[in-house]
Amino acid sequence: MDEIIAQFIAVTSSDAESAKQYLEATDFQLEQAVELFYAAGGGGSASAGGTDAFDIPPEDSVRDRIEGFEDQMVDETAMYYNELARDTRRAEVRARKPRGVFNQNRDGDLSDLSRHEKRLANLFRPPFDIITEAGLEEAKEEAQETGKMLMVNVQDLGEFVCQQLNRDLFRNTDIKKVIEKNFIFVQYDVEEPDGEDYRVLYPFTSFPHISIIDPWTGEQQKVWSKVPLQQEFISDIQDYLASKPKDTDHIPPTPKVIDEHDIHEVYDNVLDSNAPPAESGDNDESRGSLGKFTYESMETATSQEPEAESNSVNSTEVSDAHDFFNTLPEIGEEPAGAETTRIQFKYGDGTRSIRRFNLQDSVIMLYAYVKTKLNAEFTLTNGREDLKSEITKSISEAKLQNSTILVELV
Repeated sequence: MDEIIAQFIAVTSSDAESAKQYLEATDFQLEQAVELFYAAGGGGSASAGGTDAFDIPPEDSVRDRIEGFEDQMVDETAMYYNELARDTRRAEVRARKPRGVFNQNRDGDLSDLSRHEKRLANLFRPPFDIITEAGLEEAKEEAQETGKMLMVNVQDLGEFVCQQLNRDLFRNTDIKKVIEKNFIFVQYDVEEPDGEDYRVLYPFTSFPHISIIDPWTGEQQKVWSKVPLQQEFISDIQDYLASKPKDTDHIPPTPKVIDEHDIHEVYDNVLDSNAPPAESGDNDESRGSLGKFTYESMETATSQEPEAESNSVNSTEVSDAHDFFNTLPEIGEEPAGAETTRIQFKYGDGTRSIRRFNLQDSVIMLYAYVKTKLNAEFTLTNGREDLKSEITKSISEAKLQNSTILVELV
């Protein structure tokens, strides 16, 4: 009992008699007695017959309101020492793991390795040419600034499947191009501070581990937990990019100013060469007064033109959708060889089909192929725009190599 009284006095700086009263009132529960003491204003009697313990403290004992103020929670000095500690921790982890085939420097120094080890090191070399050296938060900021998504690969040097990613996936030139164009790519060792930070925020239990992070929301949007085939990986990325809303949808496009010659060229492509002249008097004289137009004003002008009586599939606009589908060419046998590309089609019911096309095939051949699958009118998009405006281009010119096309019924 004396010990509890002494503790109460040490906490509250009260006298022994008050301490005993408060402790007796709470059946010698120290925490409750201390709370009761301060609830009574830090003094008064806790005797059963008194009410001082529950008296409201006088008005003049209430402290003044603390005025609001602005300050930096972590100053630059603290941030500097925090980064210094992280660098030290990173250096310690790397020092424990001697450089070798599966633990290489960006500088590519392989002087300490044997000839056989050098061959293996080249085979399993990390993709330093596309790796961004940055912590997780820095990588997110860079992704935001560049309008890209963030791709993270966390590796454990003791897991061979992680090395398989470097050998079988990230060595592929096409994969590198896709990643470099659309992502900020970082690769972390799970035992280094960056890898530890990532694993705290996005826990996972098995390797390999690749994920796509939205740099604006921090949401983990896609994960690979096995070594995918090269083409499968590219297809997965294309599916993801096709389904992802454009980050700049909220930003109105900047109208591109085109001159009079460009307008005439668009008119010549849109209107049939044998179509009669428009009643509005679209002659050389009226064209000469067109001056400078934006794409928006040009589209308004063309939408007001009388429909051209043409069934030509070479036109970038077809007046009658039904005629367009009736004039599609026949699709031949599936080609093979180096000058071909694989294109995947995703249908509204969730099914898919894949076919190879020659790179020089016109985009209209994609419509011809889908027509053999569907007995209905449809639209083709690459996830961002309708492909009907690209039908006169080759698949290579339209940059549809290895792409995923969305098919929607009209």
